[in-house]
Amino acid sequence: MQRGSVLALLFVLLAPLLAGCPSAPVVQTPDAQAVVDLGLAPPVTLAPAQTTTSCLAVDANAVYWTDQGSGNRVMKVALAGGAPQVLATGGDKPGCVAIDQTNAYYTDGGSATLMKVPLAGGAPAALAQNQHVLPERKPLLASDGSFVYFITDVYGDVDAYNNKNAIVRVPISGGPVEVLVAEVIGDPAGLAVDTANVYFSDSTGVYAQPKSGAAPLAIPAMSTIHSNSFATDGVNLVIAEVSAIGQGDLALFRTDGNGRTVLSSTLASSLAIDASGVYAKMNNALVRFKLDGSGMATLASSAPRAIALDSANIYFTDGASILKLSK
Repeated sequence: MQRGSVLALLFVLLAPLLAGCPSAPVVQTPDAQAVVDLGLAPPVTLAPAQTTTSCLAVDANAVYWTDQGSGNRVMKVALAGGAPQVLATGGDKPGCVAIDQTNAYYTDGGSATLMKVPLAGGAPAALAQNQHVLPERKPLLASDGSFVYFITDVYGDVDAYNNKNAIVRVPISGGPVEVLVAEVIGDPAGLAVDTANVYFSDSTGVYAQPKSGAAPLAIPAMSTIHSNSFATDGVNLVIAEVSAIGQGDLALFRTDGNGRTVLSSTLASSLAIDASGVYAKMNNALVRFKLDGSGMATLASSAPRAIALDSANIYFTDGASILKLSK
């Protein structure tokens, strides 16, 4: 072999060594408390939405929300997707919608009027007027199928000047407004109902108020700053326990106030809960916590403003769409 050929062959063989060995690839594994659940498909878009709501509702047929895309409206879209339907025009911005088996409920006129509209469509009707439902931007509207519950500051010694509010209820067919709790102190942060209790959060803590009118049960959430966001499925309560501005944890309790389990050492928002876990917004993503506190999975990179659940799916909005994700 000629000398030139030998040198060319040596250069080819030695080139990788002369260039230096490449370093091993860096594998970035998710944080132990933020494992990405690779078994879930990306979320499906059910409908476009332009909404600032913090509340979604879902039943066996549709998802319901308040929308500001073409003026304020109460909307629904079938669980399989398709063209969204306008249930009612008007409503407050931002606003929340609550449902039962028959109607959707929302506020209008700067939260002055509580409205209802049939889920199947029809004419909206006023249930209660001159109410000042508090506040529009939080989930403070709920129905148990017999009554609609909300928080207001227009009864007795409850008013905007003494920092007191009241939990009231009105029959879904209409009738007088009944005061259930007259000592909601400061800024309320949540309202929910189940068969036995009304749950609420104010500047003094989180409470379960029996519908019978018995004394409320204080849930022993370990919070320094109150008006804590929460969610319940009638079996458990998940509460954002705030220790300082932007700091705290996420804890799970039974609805009798016992059995505290810390799910996360970091705060989360947009809470929803059922037997499959706690769903929330954390680090601008949709996440799920196990109820036993053993871990968390990131389900979607979209940051949810509001979350609703059924037995098979997660429904949420990122402000631009109504999205669906299989559990």
